[in-house]
Amino acid sequence: NCAHSDLDTITMVALLHIREWLPNYSFEKDFAFDCISGVTVGMMAIPQSISYASIAGLPAQYGLYSDLQIMYPIFGTSKYLVVGPVAVMSLMARVALERIDGLQEFSPEWIKLACFLSLLVSLLQLGLATLGLGTTISRLFPETVISGFASAAAMIIASTQFPGLLGL
Repeated sequence: NCAHSDLDTITMVALLHIREWLPNYSFEKDFAFDCISGVTVGMMAIPQSISYASIAGLPAQYGLYSDLQIMYPIFGTSKYLVVGPVAVMSLMARVALERIDGLQEFSPEWIKLACFLSLLVSLLQLGLATLGLGTTISRLFPETVISGFASAAAMIIASTQFPGLLGL
């Protein structure tokens, strides 16, 4: 029983990455650069998030909500990675919701189900992270499969943007 509680403690401490970087953070040296980085990322993330909401069939404000990274400073593992919505996730959410008969994009039901889908995916990711299965599962997919999926998603996303671009 003692070994089990030690494992739980190690897992929870491993998830709280803020305990690793915060004691070594230098406000005098790093804070100004972090503010500049934050503004730069924000200037890029705002229009991207609005477009990702559009791809998912959601109003623009939901794209902006997705940029509120409240938990990442505590649990996140990369100080260089911009975390938030991406086109492939938006497209996958849209495809999943389009499969429901009678559901129309931008409707209150669509928005509720998109939020519920987001919650379910978040809980799944949290469970996988708690069990330490993230890298194990990612090794199951060959790089060629990931590359093909990304290329196909890019073509689908680009083709869905042509009508708006051409004013059709």
